[in-house]
Amino acid sequence: MTFMKASKPSMSPYAGETAPMWIESTVVGYITREMTGGGRATTVSREALVLLDEIEELLSDRVLGYAVRAG
Repeated sequence: MTFMKASKPSMSPYAGETAPMWIESTVVGYITREMTGGGRATTVSREALVLLDEIEELLSDRVLGYAVRAG
């Protein structure tokens, strides 16, 4: 199952700020479409985790480390 396009989106100077919103929008949109389409919660939740893994692969360490608390 593939959720994302093969090409990486270009990173903007605001990627660290917009990435969390994009991630949430993408995952919530996926879950909403699948659940309203009759998907089973257990299946949709597993597939949503795969989607998150694929999103993580698209993001650089710089974006993933944005605003991480020390300690």
